[in-house]
Amino acid sequence: MPADIDLYLQMLQPDGSWTDVIAGASGELTHEGFVHANPPPGNYRLEVHNWAGLPATRVDVTMTFVSSAG
Repeated sequence: MPADIDLYLQMLQPDGSWTDVIAGASGELTHEGFVHANPPPGNYRLEVHNWAGLPATRVDVTMTFVSSAG
């Protein structure tokens, strides 16, 4: 069943909090994505929000990391 999935790439701050670096929040019901070039070194996490889907709905996430060398 389609759902509004939003993605948030977050970076860990020195005080232990997380801050959004980039978001994929288009309102699409079939896919979501974003591209972020040259993020600074650090600790990151990906938050996935399922705004309109049923509880416990599975969300498949594919991530591709490419070094600065390509």
